[in-house]
Amino acid sequence: MRLAVRIAAGLAVLLVLYAAWPLWGLYRIADAVERRDAAQLNRLIAFPELRQSLSFQISRAVLTITGQDKRLGRLGSGLVMSLGAVADPLVERFVTPEGVATLLARGWPETLPDDAPAATPRIGGIRPADIGNVWGVFAAAHYRGRSFWIALPLDTPAAQQFRIRLRLIAGTWTLVGIDLPEELRLRFATVLVRDVRN
Repeated sequence: MRLAVRIAAGLAVLLVLYAAWPLWGLYRIADAVERRDAAQLNRLIAFPELRQSLSFQISRAVLTITGQDKRLGRLGSGLVMSLGAVADPLVERFVTPEGVATLLARGWPETLPDDAPAATPRIGGIRPADIGNVWGVFAAAHYRGRSFWIALPLDTPAAQQFRIRLRLIAGTWTLVGIDLPEELRLRFATVLVRDVRN
């Protein structure tokens, strides 16, 4: 009987540690963003996966704002999306440790022109203090094996949240994707279309 209780207690401790582990990884990323620690962000971001994630989203937004999604149809749009090359030049300009830090902290990378109206609410502001609300973060988080994702900041409307995706790579929870709010996807797409036309 005692052995069964010890095994159950040990398994419970392991489960709690497993649930807390990605939260620690998320905290480390938020802390590096706040401190603009490029070296730490270099270790905690999988840049190829992050670039692919952002290129896909921005390419889709370009097709939407130019009306090409309707002209190409589902199959043609899917082909363009699978190539993901439409937005690659733009994404390359800001997916750096510093660019990701300003994107997550302020809602827009400093390396790109920002012509949003002054009244536009800023999206972003992921801070270590946000992760301090352990129960709120735990309740909002989703786990699947080696994958973890959460919409942040917790206290903002869903339309203004980033969906942060982490994956366990070589024993470290690593940032592999940022699902942008719709407003930001469209702003990135507008910048890209304007650059191409100029």
